[in-house]
Amino acid sequence: MFGYLKRLFSRATTPDAVQSPVRGVVWKRPLAGVRITPDDALQLSVLWACVSVISKALASCNWEVYAERPDGNRDLRRDHPAARVLNVRPNPEMTAFSFKEAMLIQALIFGNFFAEIERDMAGRPVALWPIMPERVAFERDRATRELVVRVSNYGAPDAVLPYRNVFHLHGPGLDGVSGFEVVRVAAESLAHTRAMERFGAAYFGNGAHMGGLLTTDANLNQEQVQFLRESVNAVHQGVDQAHKFLILANGMKYQEMSAMPDKAQFVESRQFLVEECCRWFGVPPHKVAHLYHATFSNIEHQSLEFVRDALTPWAKRMCEEAAFKLFPTTNRQFTVAMDLDWLTEGDAKARAEADVQLVANGIATRNEVRRRRGLNTLGPEADVLTVQSQNVPLDSIGQSQPADEDTDGTPGTGDVFAAITNGDRDEA
Repeated sequence: MFGYLKRLFSRATTPDAVQSPVRGVVWKRPLAGVRITPDDALQLSVLWACVSVISKALASCNWEVYAERPDGNRDLRRDHPAARVLNVRPNPEMTAFSFKEAMLIQALIFGNFFAEIERDMAGRPVALWPIMPERVAFERDRATRELVVRVSNYGAPDAVLPYRNVFHLHGPGLDGVSGFEVVRVAAESLAHTRAMERFGAAYFGNGAHMGGLLTTDANLNQEQVQFLRESVNAVHQGVDQAHKFLILANGMKYQEMSAMPDKAQFVESRQFLVEECCRWFGVPPHKVAHLYHATFSNIEHQSLEFVRDALTPWAKRMCEEAAFKLFPTTNRQFTVAMDLDWLTEGDAKARAEADVQLVANGIATRNEVRRRRGLNTLGPEADVLTVQSQNVPLDSIGQSQPADEDTDGTPGTGDVFAAITNGDRDEA
C-alpha cells in the first residue's frame, strides 16, 4: 500500500513512470489459505451473479446521443457515427450488447476496461477494439506530460496510444485514473467464500464423513499404515462410497477429529458470505436469488436502490467517457445518456397508469409514449401535447372555445353550463 501511495504522489516528478493497474500483480495467499485470482473468483456463483446482473442490465440500455441547443433543450441524434458505434456495431466482431457486457465484466472484475478508438480521417469514431487490462500500463509523455497508454503486444514492440484515443472505463480508485481491482481488494472475503465451497465439496466428496483417527494398541510399521490408509479410502472415500459400514479389526477404534458442519455453522456462514460478496458490488441479495431476509414489501424498494446505487454510477461513468472521447474536442455540444427508467417500471398495470398520467397532464405526447413502448407513431396529430380539460392543445388554454351545439341547433351542454354560471355571477 505504501509503495502504491509513493508511486501515486511521485508521478508528477517522474513523467515517464509506468503505472499498471493489473500488470505484474502478485497474488498472495489470503488468511483463509486459498489463493484467489480473477479466474478463481468467477467460479464463485455469487460473484458471477453480481457481475452478471449488473453487466446485463446496463448492456440492455441504449446509449442515446443528443445535440444540446442554446435554449437548454436537446435533440436526439441517432444518425451520428458515435451512435452507430455505441448501439449498432462497435466493431465487426462484436454486437453492441456483447461489447457493453464485456466492458462491464472487465471493469467490475479488473477495475478497468480499455478499448482503442479507431477514427476516420475526420476524427469521427468508426470502431472500438477492446484491450485486456493486463496488457495496459500508464505513463506520461516526457515532452507534453500528457497521459499515454502503453499496450504490451506479447513479445512484439509495445504500442503507445494517446489517452484520448483509448476508451477507458474504470471504477473507484485513489488517483482518479485507474480503478481498484475488486478481486484484490476483496481477496479475504472471496477467499473465505472459496474456502467454504471447497470445504463443502470435500465433505460430500468424502461421502459426507469427516476425517477421523484410527487407533490401535498394536505396533504398525510404515507399510502397514500406508496399506490401512489406502484400504479405508478405497472403500469409504467419495460420494458413491457413502453410507457404507467401516469394519475395524485387531482392536482398532475410530475417533472423530473434525467438527461437523452443523457445529461449524457451515450453512449460516455460507449465507453470510453471500451477503458479504453482494456488498462489494452494491447488489441487493435478492438479485442473486438469495431471499433469506427478503419480503415482498422490501424487494421493490431494494430494486430501486439497486438502480440508484449500483447501476447509475456505472452508467454515469460510461456516458461521461463516451461524451469526452467519441466527439471532436472542438465540438462539445454532444452528450450521451442512458435511459434507466425502464429498470424501475412496475407491472403492466402500473406502466399503463403512468402513461395515462403523462399524456393526460401534458407531460408527454401519445407518440412519445408509443415510441417508448416500441410502437409505431400515429401521425402529427399525436405529437400535440394535451391536458385533461377537454384535451385541448397547451397553446389554446385560456382562449375562448366555440360554443358547442346539438345536432338540432339548440345550445349544447357547454352553452347551458356557461349560461348557468354567468347567471349566477350576475345575480351576485
